[in-house]
Amino acid sequence: MRKEKWFEIAVLSASLFLGGCSVTQSLSTGGGTQPPPQPTAGTSTLSVTLSDAPPAGVSVLSFEVNITGALLQPMVGADFSLLPGGDPVEIEVKKLETEAAVLSTLSAPAGTYKGLQLTLAHPALTVFNGSPSDIGACKVNTTCRFQPAAAGPITYTSAPFPLTLVAGTPVGLKIDILLNKIIATDLSVTLNDPSDFVVTELTPVPVSGGPGRLDDNEFAGLITSIDATNNKFTVQNANSAMSETILAGTRTKFEDFDDHGCKTSNFSCLAVSQLVEVETTLQSDGSLIAKEVKLEESRGARSLEGTLVSVTGAPPTQLQMVVLDREGDDGGPRLGDALLVSITPTTTFDIQLGGLAVPAGGAFAGPGDLIPGQDLQIEPGTITAGPPISTSTAHVHLHTSQFTATVSGVNGSAITVTKLPAIFGVATLTVQTSSATEFEDLLGPSSLTNGTVISVRGLLFKTATGPVVVAAKVRKRDND
Repeated sequence: MRKEKWFEIAVLSASLFLGGCSVTQSLSTGGGTQPPPQPTAGTSTLSVTLSDAPPAGVSVLSFEVNITGALLQPMVGADFSLLPGGDPVEIEVKKLETEAAVLSTLSAPAGTYKGLQLTLAHPALTVFNGSPSDIGACKVNTTCRFQPAAAGPITYTSAPFPLTLVAGTPVGLKIDILLNKIIATDLSVTLNDPSDFVVTELTPVPVSGGPGRLDDNEFAGLITSIDATNNKFTVQNANSAMSETILAGTRTKFEDFDDHGCKTSNFSCLAVSQLVEVETTLQSDGSLIAKEVKLEESRGARSLEGTLVSVTGAPPTQLQMVVLDREGDDGGPRLGDALLVSITPTTTFDIQLGGLAVPAGGAFAGPGDLIPGQDLQIEPGTITAGPPISTSTAHVHLHTSQFTATVSGVNGSAITVTKLPAIFGVATLTVQTSSATEFEDLLGPSSLTNGTVISVRGLLFKTATGPVVVAAKVRKRDND
């Protein structure tokens, strides 16, 4: 979710990120991909990141919101818009639980700013009510979708404001959206209270032999063009339909392309219409460089991704999922809609491990391996409008799930967590880490103590001893 322009000496680049789940995209200033602006006297580089903190009590399966305004407010003079194109950006906040993603980057004057004003509109909330009682019209053990009203802009003036942007010095801002405050126990939503947000200043990370960089971010989308001469490719972000041009460097890793017939696993494997997941580094000169490119689908097949809520039958012949992403066309269910999917005897099941390992007793080879809480990607057949919205599928692919929980024990590389989202249907589960696990704001499992709140992204498996998540990332939460 982002689009950025950064300047090295005379520019302020403002990028809005969404962090907390996994998505990265830039906003364009006029509807298309914009190149990094050239240095201009009297400007500095600013990056802004958004994150979330999921609520307790119910499982938030989807939380969409449009960002319709983002203003930097100087001590003197007119506010500076971070969305100069004027187009709202639709964000799936639930996909930002463990990651950060840039929303936009623009040029703005150096100087002192007293605050940041955000306007959020058209929220849509989908939850699973696993509590002992009904919550309003949302019955126990059901999935419910709400479209609450949004009121007014949010003006944030607490630390790190006032913020001084110095020409030639990159600055990053991270905005955490505290969902456990925004979403009340009655499932009403408040989007105009500054205390529901936490803004922190990020420290640029030096890059050997070049300018500083700010943060690593991930997003998924379709490759729309390739510049083989300059080792660049453009990806249309799956979450907000904005485009980003990315450089593939000498250290860029290409994952899972060999499973689709490209054994060289390098830039030559990229092709238009591929669905990829990209991990990028935003550098202080405004460019994006790919740290890793992972192939999800070889030729942009129509697909729907979402969270598995329940299964029917033994072995399962139907599953219900809440849609979090879609590729291929504009038809079918909206993000946040519940979808009933029929499984046939010929439906195939697969997984791309991406360096992770299947746990002992785990598998994803058939409908018996399905378990609520898994993130699935399906290739839908004909979609019936319903209700309920329904389809069938010939292919089910296991993706990484994201959730937030509380540490209750650590045994070597294994973390036991509790206070899980109700959708899992269990009191505890095991998070298995390895050398392939990325840790954010902690060194590893040994630095965790009981009671610490963490967000986890990983592959969820059903085993005889209970659910096991093989972790790709573990993030320590500071604001919950």
